[in-house]
Amino acid sequence: METSVFFEYIEPSFKEFFRRIRDISADYQYILCEREGIPVGYAYAYRYLERKAYKWDVETTIYIPPETQGKGVGKILYTALEEFLTLQHIKNLYACITVGNDASIAFHKFFGYKTLGIFPRSGFKNGCGESIVGMGKTLGDFTSIPPLPIKFSSLSIEAKTEILDRINNKLDDIKS
Repeated sequence: METSVFFEYIEPSFKEFFRRIRDISADYQYILCEREGIPVGYAYAYRYLERKAYKWDVETTIYIPPETQGKGVGKILYTALEEFLTLQHIKNLYACITVGNDASIAFHKFFGYKTLGIFPRSGFKNGCGESIVGMGKTLGDFTSIPPLPIKFSSLSIEAKTEILDRINNKLDDIKS
């Protein structure tokens, strides 16, 4: 894969992609958006660090293919992602973005992420060391210890349905 947006060297197989979705979905949501059976974007969160003190922290990821960018799909997915994470009592969101991916940096700033720092040459790809911009955002008030996070599977079906219905309605508006 020639892009430095992903730090994969080869495109994951369907089986590997499915395994990743299954593993992430054990605790967090993995939102895949498709039109007529073709993926047009996805967003998900996963545990940032394993130590217990970080259990309120996640790393967020979003991917919108170039032909879908600029149509509002990303904003719909990230809004829903944050709604799910808020219900799960998650407080800190982190994003790692390749330096030079100005569109993604602007997207995250739109959502209130702040630049936390640069990880120089933290990944080697396409013949050079790629640096990463670390960005972060806090959801809601975080002045005292929040309730323990809950798994995505523990959220009520009504809450999940409400958010997913909103996603579908907004995506229908984009199609029109």
